[in-house]
Amino acid sequence: MAYRVTAPYATVKVNDEARKPTVYGFYEGALLPANADPDNVKVLLAKGMVQKVAEPEPVEKQEAEAKKADEAEAEPAAEKAAAKAAKA
Repeated sequence: MAYRVTAPYATVKVNDEARKPTVYGFYEGALLPANADPDNVKVLLAKGMVQKVAEPEPVEKQEAEAKKADEAEAEPAAEKAAAKAAKA
């Protein structure tokens, strides 16, 4: 399960690679890392500072979909330019 920050700013305990708790700050809209302290996340949920969200898609998939959408938008413009050039 992923969690998104709904408060303007939230500090969260995160266990680093050495399992040492470290405090990080996240702005509204940020997704909490998977290694966020579960007890701290429960407190933030109870306070309404974060909300559960569906697992986010991998960044690679999001980038591929965005590129595909950009190409689809560019295609009609290229067709118009070709048609205009053919008339001239």
